[in-house]
Amino acid sequence: MNIFFSYFRSEEIENAHLKPGDRLTVWVANDGTEYGRLDSVKVFPSPRPPTAEEIAAMKPPVVADPTFGKLIPLVERRDLSAEEIRPEGDVTLSRFLLLLPARAGERIHLDLTPNNSRASSIEKPTAVFLGAAATGLEAGESIGAEISVAFDPETRTGSAEFLAPATGLYRIQGRACTPSAKGPHVFLCAPLGRELPPLMGTGDFCFFVPKGTPSFALTASALGGRVAEVTLLTPQGTISRRTSLEAKEELAVRVPEGQDDGIWTLAVRGISPVLALRGTPPFVATHPRHLLVPVDALRAPP
Repeated sequence: MNIFFSYFRSEEIENAHLKPGDRLTVWVANDGTEYGRLDSVKVFPSPRPPTAEEIAAMKPPVVADPTFGKLIPLVERRDLSAEEIRPEGDVTLSRFLLLLPARAGERIHLDLTPNNSRASSIEKPTAVFLGAAATGLEAGESIGAEISVAFDPETRTGSAEFLAPATGLYRIQGRACTPSAKGPHVFLCAPLGRELPPLMGTGDFCFFVPKGTPSFALTASALGGRVAEVTLLTPQGTISRRTSLEAKEELAVRVPEGQDDGIWTLAVRGISPVLALRGTPPFVATHPRHLLVPVDALRAPP
C-alpha cells in the first residue's frame, strides 16, 4: 500500500485497510510535484472503526476483462487538448511489439535507435499483417515482403522499410532498439497468446481509459531483484499511484470520477520492467498524437 502526503507537513491518515504481511510505503512531497520515500513509519490502530463503505472503498477494486474492437487513430475522432500537445519525452525500449495501420502499397518507414550506444549494426525486425479490422491481439500472418534495413555507423542509428501488401493493421517486432514512426502507432502492453507481456521500457508512456471504466490494473515485473519506480498520472496531471516494484505484482487502480474518457500517463524510471495493462485498452504510445484506440472505446457505454 502506498500513502501520499500532498505537502511536507504533519498529517494523519485514518482507516488504511491493512492485512498481515502488507507492505506500507509513505511518500512525502518536498515541492508539490516530487516525492521522497520515508525509511520508517509508525502505524497505530485507528480510534474509530471504519464503516463498511470505507472498508469497501479502501480494498483493491475488482478489474473486469472487457474485449475491444478495431483500432483507429485517436486523432481521427477528437482534437487533442492543449495539455496533450506536449513535447515527446525520451523513451528506451528493449523489447516491443509495435502496431501501426497502413494502406495497401504504402511504404512503411521506421527509425530504429539501438539501446546500446556502441552498437555496430541493427537487427532486422519482423512484420505481421493482422487484418483490416484488427484488434491488435490477432496471431496474424507474415507479410512475405522484403524488409530492408540500413545502419549509419556515424550516428549509430538504423532504419527499416517495407511495402504494405494490404490495408489494415501491422505488428512489427524488434529487439534491442527503440523504434519511432511519424504516423499513429502504439506498443502492445498485454500478453499475446502464451507469451509474456512483451513491452519492456522506461520513459513516459500514455494510454487511453474509455468512458465508464471503473478500474484497471497494471502489472509490472522487475527482474533480478532490481527496482523500478512506476507512477500513474490522471488526465489532469495529478498523481494517482506511485510505487516501487521489485517483483511481479498487479496494481489495481480505481478510476476517479471525471478521469475516464481521457489519456493517462505511465511514467517508468529506474530499470526496465515488463509491463502489462488490463481492464483498459492494452496499448501505450510515446505521445497522445500517436495513440490507436479501439473504436468502441470512444463510445459511451449503454
